[in-house]
Amino acid sequence: MNIKSLRKIYPTIKDCHKNISWRRITDAELEKSLSEKQKICDCYSMAVRYALIKSQKGKEILKKRIWVEKGNSDMPAYKIMLTVDGKNEVYRVERSDFLGKFFKLFSAYNEIPRGSGNFAQSECENLNLAIDIATSKMISKHPKEKPWYLRLYAWPNNKKCEYNRPSKAFEWLTGIKPESVGEDSIKNNLYKGKDLKEVNNILKKIELNNQEDYSYIIMSGYTDLDLENWHCLPIISVENERVKLKNRRSNNFIEVSYKDLIEKLKSIVGINWKEQK
Repeated sequence: MNIKSLRKIYPTIKDCHKNISWRRITDAELEKSLSEKQKICDCYSMAVRYALIKSQKGKEILKKRIWVEKGNSDMPAYKIMLTVDGKNEVYRVERSDFLGKFFKLFSAYNEIPRGSGNFAQSECENLNLAIDIATSKMISKHPKEKPWYLRLYAWPNNKKCEYNRPSKAFEWLTGIKPESVGEDSIKNNLYKGKDLKEVNNILKKIELNNQEDYSYIIMSGYTDLDLENWHCLPIISVENERVKLKNRRSNNFIEVSYKDLIEKLKSIVGINWKEQK
């Protein structure tokens, strides 16, 4: 990290621990996060957030669960409510948390500010990163929120947000247990038996409803489609036996056939808001 960068950071370090007044997050701030590419955040959590914000009820839930520091638009602090075992807990993310994340990820730090030329307006002030930091704090407190096989896979970083099940992210952010098909299966497809029937029902519901009525994501698993392996993507629409997805790493839209989704993708997870009371 060079001297010029440190000069930009110093005022923020000095001001990290002041008393903070809070306000609710706005629609515009949630919508802004949809355009930001996945850089540091993990794909399962980015995909789930996108799916939630694109639905009216999902967005309303997040607006009740996220507070932003008043009077600071450059690098605000956040308070984020997460649900663990049916109980709501609030995690505070201050500017020092953003900086700590970047000091541990030098290559990412060197990459991120280049786009804006300003540290305070880089992804370090991003709502997406704040939610992942809050999630990491929650997992440190409740390690069993990461399944044992993913804790083993992620060791020695098993207390961080990285590597988890999308169904967990839905539950943390909404307090609602989502539908989940194929997530824990050893198969890399949804083609046979009970899974096929459930997926058919989900896709049919998505096709018949408005976009604001559902929040679903898919996980690619290991596939020969033109998709990244073991990647999570929000479902945008289902129409004429085509499923439109969004890759948050590139922010490009991708279409796969209904047949390919069932035969070559691993899982589908989400919430049909019309079925929620």
